[in-house]
Amino acid sequence: MNRRVMMVPVIGFTLASAWACSSSSSSPDAPPGASKVRQESETRTYSEAMAHEHHDDAPTLSDPGRPRHVEGVEATELAYHQGLHGAVEGYLATPENLEPIAGVVIVHEWWGLNDTIRAMAEQLASEGYAVLAVDLYEGQTAQTPG
Repeated sequence: MNRRVMMVPVIGFTLASAWACSSSSSSPDAPPGASKVRQESETRTYSEAMAHEHHDDAPTLSDPGRPRHVEGVEATELAYHQGLHGAVEGYLATPENLEPIAGVVIVHEWWGLNDTIRAMAEQLASEGYAVLAVDLYEGQTAQTPG
């Protein structure tokens, strides 16, 4: 068989695949560029929906019955870096009588470094990890969403 004849189906398949991939959008009848506009619109709508959905949320411990301090864990607030605007602080929890098996860095959610995050750090430390929970909000914690 002639090499040119064999190349025609390969080239045809390649062009068809490229066209199919480049023209995909979330809606088959959407005009070009509509996807980006739709994403921006959905982001706004999603953010507003999330703010509405979580309007009455409050920062609470996952298990209010959990002890405030985990036995066998040493925990303390400490400055771990000196930045341009002063000390950068966090919460360090380590196993009391063991050499840590590894280190973990916890980055808090938008509530800030609160008791829930401290409790998570202590729980991981009780499992043998050295845990640093960073404080990105300089000691401030949110009491209400938004």
